[in-house]
Amino acid sequence: MNEWIAMVGAFPPPVHGAALVNAAMAVAIERSKGHAVVFDLAASTTRKGPLIRVRRLARAMFELLKFFTCCIRMRPSSLYIGASGGLGQIYEAAFILLARFFSVPVVIHHHSYAYIDNRRLYAKIFTLIAGIRAVHVVLCPEMAAVLKKNYKTVKTTLAISNAIFVENVGTALFSHVEKSVLRTIGFLGNISSDKGIYEFLEVARYLQSRSLEIVIAGPFQDRAVEKTVRLELQTLNYVKYVGPKYGQEKNEFFRGIDVLIFPSKYIHEAEPLTVLEALANGVPVISSDRGCIKQLLPVAVGKVVGEGEDFTNTALGQIDRWLKYPQEFVDSATASRNHFFYLRSDARSRLRKLLSVLRTGRETLKMGNRF
Repeated sequence: MNEWIAMVGAFPPPVHGAALVNAAMAVAIERSKGHAVVFDLAASTTRKGPLIRVRRLARAMFELLKFFTCCIRMRPSSLYIGASGGLGQIYEAAFILLARFFSVPVVIHHHSYAYIDNRRLYAKIFTLIAGIRAVHVVLCPEMAAVLKKNYKTVKTTLAISNAIFVENVGTALFSHVEKSVLRTIGFLGNISSDKGIYEFLEVARYLQSRSLEIVIAGPFQDRAVEKTVRLELQTLNYVKYVGPKYGQEKNEFFRGIDVLIFPSKYIHEAEPLTVLEALANGVPVISSDRGCIKQLLPVAVGKVVGEGEDFTNTALGQIDRWLKYPQEFVDSATASRNHFFYLRSDARSRLRKLLSVLRTGRETLKMGNRF
């Protein structure tokens, strides 16, 4: 019988980066001849309020009871936690306590930077409960270093890029169009202040004289943001809004743009799938410096706007350079795809190591090592 792995965290719906990675991990476990048993802690809606919190608490208690029953009937080979970025870690810590009571090895996958570079009490308690034998999966070596520096009970880390979880890579490879000149600028993501939509519109405002096409895709965060953005678009009639894009439509969106602008200020931003999907399609990226993004975008691939720099001026400067020197743009587009497939290849071997740990429950990663 296949070894079963308990998986705790948020799973779609609703759809967001961490939930997609958790779902992809479940598929990877099944393909590796393990058996994933999901304990879903996702909120039923993206809305907030006291009633929503009560419902989430009730769901967490129900899933915790299920996990307790499963541990009594048949001990799992390991517990995998797709860690929340905030107080949800309180619920997840209860699962870790049960796992440790039943001597079940614990693996924690970190998706958020909110508590990585800024110490949080809830995260300190969470990592303390997990203990020094837990394996912590991070998204890049820098994330591992900061996590270990800020939380002293974190001893063993394994860095696995989200590149391994990007979907439709084969389709992107087959349908790839070589970029020869910069014609179209794009924004893709949840349309919100945190994701930088207003910075993007400011860049767009200054691009009118460059004769470029400018496209926005994604769902609006709420009606207030939608109203504000649509009013802006009335004065920017050269900017098109094309709605949310998922699956194959997302690949078609990337085929239709030449540069992705990603001015995110989102506190949880770590290694966004949107940036990786752009690279997979040979689309250079101009991004704000959050989480692991600097390690995703070396100089040859795109432009990272550091904290304290003016995003609009820096982005416009890079775009103007690519317009003035088309071969540099072509080289960046080629380097983007090459870098993505390097990240994916490296992540594949690291994922195999993680799956072995999850299936066997053995501590095959030596404590204190950083991968």
